[in-house]
Amino acid sequence: MSTTYCPRCAKKFKTQAALLQHMNQPISSCLTHYQERINIAASLQTALPAEPTHSPPDNHMEIDDPVAPLTQVHTSSELSSNSIRPSFRNLRTKPTNQNIPSERLPFIIKTHPTSGRVFGRGATFMDLFNSDRFSDARKHGCLYYPFASRKEWELASFLLNSNLSMASVDRFLKLELVKDMGLSFKTAKDLRNRAEVLPQGPLWKSEAWNTAFPTKFKLYLYYRDPIDCLQAIMHSPLVKDCIQFHPLQLFRSAEGVMRVYTEWLTGDKAWEMQDVLPDGASILGTVLSSDKTTISSMTGNRVAHPLLISLANLKMDFRMKSSNHAFLLLALIPVPQFIHRKKRFRGLLEDRMFHECLDFILRPLKTAAKIGIMMSDPLGWQHNFRHEPRTASTTLAQLEAIEDTVHPWDLDAYFKAASEHRLNGVHRPFWADWPLSDPSVFLTPEPLHHWHKAFWDHDAKWCINAVGSAEIDFRFSILHPHTGLRHFSEGISSLKQVTGREHREMQRHIVGIIADAVPPNFLIAVRALMDFRYLGQSREIDDRLCLKMEAALSEFHLHKNAIIAAGARRGKGSNSQINNWHIPKLEFLQSVVPNIRANGVAIQWSADGTERAHIEVIKNPSDFSNNQNYESQICRHLDRSEKCRQFNLSTALSDDAILLDERMVSAIPTAGNNLDDDASDDDATPNNDSQASPRATGCTASHFADYFAQALTLSTSIASNGGIPDKRLSPLRTFCPSQSEAVAFHLNRDPSFKRMTIDETSVLFSIPDLHQALADYFQRLSRANSDGHIGVFGGRRSCTSKDVHLPFTHLQVWKKLRLQNKAHHSPHQPLPSCTVNACPPSGEWSLGRYDPIIINLDPSQKWPYSGLKGHQVAELHLIFRIVPPRNRAFTFEDQFLIYAYRFDVVPQINKKFTGSSSARGPYPEADSSLYVLKRARRIDEMLIGDILPLRQVRALVELIPCFGQEADRRLTKYSSSHYNSEFRLNRFFDKELYFALSQ
Repeated sequence: MSTTYCPRCAKKFKTQAALLQHMNQPISSCLTHYQERINIAASLQTALPAEPTHSPPDNHMEIDDPVAPLTQVHTSSELSSNSIRPSFRNLRTKPTNQNIPSERLPFIIKTHPTSGRVFGRGATFMDLFNSDRFSDARKHGCLYYPFASRKEWELASFLLNSNLSMASVDRFLKLELVKDMGLSFKTAKDLRNRAEVLPQGPLWKSEAWNTAFPTKFKLYLYYRDPIDCLQAIMHSPLVKDCIQFHPLQLFRSAEGVMRVYTEWLTGDKAWEMQDVLPDGASILGTVLSSDKTTISSMTGNRVAHPLLISLANLKMDFRMKSSNHAFLLLALIPVPQFIHRKKRFRGLLEDRMFHECLDFILRPLKTAAKIGIMMSDPLGWQHNFRHEPRTASTTLAQLEAIEDTVHPWDLDAYFKAASEHRLNGVHRPFWADWPLSDPSVFLTPEPLHHWHKAFWDHDAKWCINAVGSAEIDFRFSILHPHTGLRHFSEGISSLKQVTGREHREMQRHIVGIIADAVPPNFLIAVRALMDFRYLGQSREIDDRLCLKMEAALSEFHLHKNAIIAAGARRGKGSNSQINNWHIPKLEFLQSVVPNIRANGVAIQWSADGTERAHIEVIKNPSDFSNNQNYESQICRHLDRSEKCRQFNLSTALSDDAILLDERMVSAIPTAGNNLDDDASDDDATPNNDSQASPRATGCTASHFADYFAQALTLSTSIASNGGIPDKRLSPLRTFCPSQSEAVAFHLNRDPSFKRMTIDETSVLFSIPDLHQALADYFQRLSRANSDGHIGVFGGRRSCTSKDVHLPFTHLQVWKKLRLQNKAHHSPHQPLPSCTVNACPPSGEWSLGRYDPIIINLDPSQKWPYSGLKGHQVAELHLIFRIVPPRNRAFTFEDQFLIYAYRFDVVPQINKKFTGSSSARGPYPEADSSLYVLKRARRIDEMLIGDILPLRQVRALVELIPCFGQEADRRLTKYSSSHYNSEFRLNRFFDKELYFALSQ
């Protein structure tokens, strides 16, 4: 019988009809993915010239989707062959076009010619589950053995993963109501014993660890086999669409001159490693992370030193998401307290013991790197993973030379000899005999500490010292607040225990905050470092961005002396000025671009994921310990948790009623899906977004709603109903302007003001010309394109009288909306939505709360790739809908409108754009690289505002007031956006806006 596979999820179907029915499910991600590929391909086809007739070489592949998954899709016949290779039939190379932004040009993919051979079938995740010692009991009895039923397992899983103590669980099980349920387990101990017989994962081992010098306490090493941990990650069916084994070279053009770097396998080192491997061998990258973490609560000095392991072959988005459990605890390194009279040598002994432990734990990986090992991928195909040996590095040669003259355990003499070579005294680094290992390559940039922490330790301190703590605190305190973002109401100079999130929040505003208060060269130096960090955080970096990063770093070094000249570089805890640049993290920035070319983008190596994993694998399990021998109790707790998680996934896959790629199909949004206008800044997420089944994946629901999917669902339901929308939902509160626009909107079903006259709305929202603006809008609408797109914003009023007749009298008004964009480099990936406010005066907001936005005036210019070209900055003041009058013909299209006030760009001199030192134009400011805006006014000094369709809004932005040398002390966060007339458009507001405004 012939078998077909879904090209998106690789699910197997018996007939082509069944496959088509699967791909046409309205809520299916396969349909969404397929439709978006068609739309992107169609848009590129219309913009690109005719295709050439020649065919590309067999090792090149082109995709029209610039963010298509790196995992190649294979048919059943391809999978049955000896070698997995991508198919290149009917593929042709398209030349680049200067009219298309480089971010949207199609990729040319070159796969390594010798990678990815398959050596038969191996055991899959379900094969291991079905070969368990109790598999017969599950096959012929209850699937959930040793539990009586699925419901009993759900209760058991809840109790096992809850924070309840064993005594609390016993009290719960003794309740009469629970006894009446007839559970097969009666006590917490019985429940724990049943959990112990669930299918086993990687086994924990322990080793008594002896040291050359005495320690205060006896040491034990708890560890697992790294090969078993990697195989456990690869066996998970959740990674089947998120793992890749083929080194790739991505190019932005057919000529192969614009290289693109994303995942680890797109870097040079993965390709070079594959070059020295035998034909058909696959490369497997190992990610190791280690950092001490405190596990004491309130008092005590308990410290754990976890070693985490993951796969570099996993997609970065999958690996960094904590709910996917892509990082496993490999070992708990002992934390010794050496008895030695010199503190310096106590630290040296601890470093040596750390390398000794790693060398012991990672021996199986080193053996696999030398001779290879057979492992199974998520689909059960076996690959030979291996590396080839290489010569010793310069560091190893230096260590050998030192050891020839000084004995390693003569600590004083050895440390002095090692210091001459700038070495720390470790004589046996764990990577010494690891093939193809080089610290200059595998020690990758780490954005969380190397960039964000460095910003707080250095950049922020320079700015505080130069501007003054009182002044900079006041400037931060009067910034216009944005819903969902941190607002520093008390400034930043006195913050304690600042986390990575606060580091990022401060970076959003720092350039606009210090502008006008520091010398120009000082501002350029700080802004150049910010450019470097923002460019480096991209999930897709090409050679053009690499050159920009290098140029930004060079610009900093060119102007950095202004920081010392301003007296801003000072020592910690004193006012003594420092006149040098001996900053290791600053020096490390020189290696960022070469490492991106070697290992892919830097953002995938950020410690955010591993820091979050420490909470899951160390801090939470330690809460269940009794503060005695907590390492063993942590291992036992993790072993039980992993058993429960894998058993939950296995039974979900085995149960006919639940499939791995099941989607929780939601009903069409109803009256319950409202965002309460009186809710806090962290509005609740609607509960109707599509998501993978938590039961099947073991993950919680998505933390943000996908309004693009909701809009597609609604439009599909209307189309299936003959184009007639449900009257309860008309007009749709969740919608997209079109498939080509990367923006979606969501409004409450019920408006904040259900029925207001035009005059009442004008008075409440302080819009004196609302009546005339409505009349003008209908005149412009009659002259607009067939799609109703308005291309004029704030022109001369054609209707100056308030008495002009309008065919309606009432409006429905909303005070906020949800706006969602898509990622700049991943047009298929929705971003978390943001709240845009247009609230009338009330309470503390006595002047109203109005957020600035970007609106589109030229439909041929697509946000975010066009930048400000064809777009305008405005301040949103009103979100409304016209209420059709009863018993009167009214043919106006039922849609949502906005009223906004316009901002104009103040002309600037910028050599980067003009090449001249005198020509002015609508360019960013030369020093800050930010656009300077002013409120547009008419001749009578009245603000220029106008009405546009809501669907022409594109993004939420931030405007930072031009404070001058000293900010006006009368301003507050509620009034700063109202009383200032000039602002800087902050492109550092978020990373997506940064790339859009840097075009």
